[in-house]
Amino acid sequence: MGTLFTADLWCADAQQCESGFTAVRDSLTRIDSLMSVYHASELTRINHAAGSGEYLQPVSTDTLTVLRYAIDIAAKSEGLFEPTILPLLKAQGLFRENFATEIAPAEQHKIAEAKKLVNYRKVRIERNRAGLMDKGMELDFGGIAKGYALDDIAARLTAMGIRQFVLNFGGHLLVRGITHATTIADPDGSGTLARCRIDSGSLSVSAQDKRYVTTDGRKKGHLMHPQSGEPHEKSVLALVYHDSAMAADAWSTALFFATPADFERVTLKQQIAAVLVEQSGTMHVSDLFAAKKICEFSTKR
Repeated sequence: MGTLFTADLWCADAQQCESGFTAVRDSLTRIDSLMSVYHASELTRINHAAGSGEYLQPVSTDTLTVLRYAIDIAAKSEGLFEPTILPLLKAQGLFRENFATEIAPAEQHKIAEAKKLVNYRKVRIERNRAGLMDKGMELDFGGIAKGYALDDIAARLTAMGIRQFVLNFGGHLLVRGITHATTIADPDGSGTLARCRIDSGSLSVSAQDKRYVTTDGRKKGHLMHPQSGEPHEKSVLALVYHDSAMAADAWSTALFFATPADFERVTLKQQIAAVLVEQSGTMHVSDLFAAKKICEFSTKR
């Protein structure tokens, strides 16, 4: 899935750990084969069939589970989370694995056309089939699939009797049965934003700090606002804590694009434990996150 994964397991014996690591690898391989947009997968098959007479394609339970949840979060976040964002990423030159490169300025007419193709309401699911109603629409699970993989791995390890573990998928944590301390880097590169301790649950960060391209010497981040069609520069970080890694993944993506008013309204209505840091340095902490008391933030914030 284009990022590093680490797993620390506490096992009864070496054989149990070996079986656990095998289960981790098998889960990651399966989910990548189903949901990647960088090679042939169920997602690319759905994308290729978009708007055709056979746009409804048979898909696995895994893909249907993620797609249903993505649509649900899209609705609950008032469109801030958008699983059909891929046309905009392509129009802006951000559909790539080789970031930190120089690219040509995006053509505005291509961005305008791509915006017309971004609409989670035009995703259809019928029994074990899913599809996109309009030609040119494309799904991308970049803001949710890692979380689903973490939850899937956690369920498999627990079923095997491994109940203490720390999973780290590119900085997205899922912890069970053990206290784990971690730090959240300040996106401005000046040091540590927060020090956190979690006993169980998932901590996900969305930030415009590591993956970017450069146009005319100006950095352009990979996080694309689904409504404006432009890389989002008003926020620098969204942090979400949730029992489910998939929920934490999706909500950290959605809330990164929230205005302060959006953030307050959505986190209160949906009961999300979250933090939003604006480009100005202003920090917004939801009531539920404050109540969890899992993080201590730098005094400079």
